Amino acid sequence: MTEKERRKDMRNAYRRAERQRRIDLCPLTEARLRSLVDHIDTKVLDVGCDQSTRHAVSWAESEGLEWTDLALVRNVQSQQAFLGVRERQLVPDSDAGPR
Repeated sequence: MTEKERRKDMRNAYRRAERQRRIDLCPLTEARLRSLVDHIDTKVLDVGCDQSTRHAVSWAESEGLEWTDLALVRNVQSQQAFLGVRERQLVPDSDAGPR
């Protein structure tokens, strides 16, 4: 194996590990994440985006979930960091798919 191939293998292993770490951090199953994204898409198209998490919060309430249960830690800044700052930015990352 050449040095270039070894570095490529190491980079790919790191990327796989990071992808899995992000998947493991997601508190939602794939089905629930899809439901959340669909809900937000519908709400944003119907009433617009106000740069808040209100549509995501309404989805959580409709699912019988506490919004704080979806946070990595229990403060708004961390929730926003986890959810991509604003709802309109809450889109699945092809490299970090849900569980």
